[in-house]
Amino acid sequence: GKSQLASAFAQEAEEARWPFVGWVSAESRTQVVSQLADIALTSGVSKETEPEKAAKALLVWLNGQSGDRLLVFDNVERQDDLEGWLPRGPGMRVIVTSTAHTLTLGTPVPVEVYSPDQAVEFLLDQGYDVFLVDWGEPGDEDADMGLDNYVCDELTWAIRETRRVSGAKEISIVGWCIGAA
Repeated sequence: GKSQLASAFAQEAEEARWPFVGWVSAESRTQVVSQLADIALTSGVSKETEPEKAAKALLVWLNGQSGDRLLVFDNVERQDDLEGWLPRGPGMRVIVTSTAHTLTLGTPVPVEVYSPDQAVEFLLDQGYDVFLVDWGEPGDEDADMGLDNYVCDELTWAIRETRRVSGAKEISIVGWCIGAA
């Protein structure tokens, strides 16, 4: 969804060798400041140990740079958490992902969740062979089964059968649970 789209853009920016690509998990203002400070320290922009000062040093540095730059604020819950923390200037791009429909920053781009059929179609269009495994709805006879049974027994079977049918030596697995646990 939204984070994957931002991640794909960030990956393209890195591949294009943009001088700065940063990612901040932004569920709270404290997290925003802390992660901006971490970026400032690890990138050598600041040696300041106080998070607020280090984060501000990063913003000053970003605002003073030229060329393409990207900073992603992922999973913003409250717009106020970003107040004072958005870099600006020519070439500076900021992506804010959020499930909150109340944000008034920039131009919103709604990203809907794929239906299972849309997800399969997308993967097929990208050239992937797609195999779906559905364990079904557990009944009373499955009461003694736990996650370890599915991972260690059932998944092993699914991998073996997928490799046999596809002829592939290696496979990639993406999994999710939509059950009630």
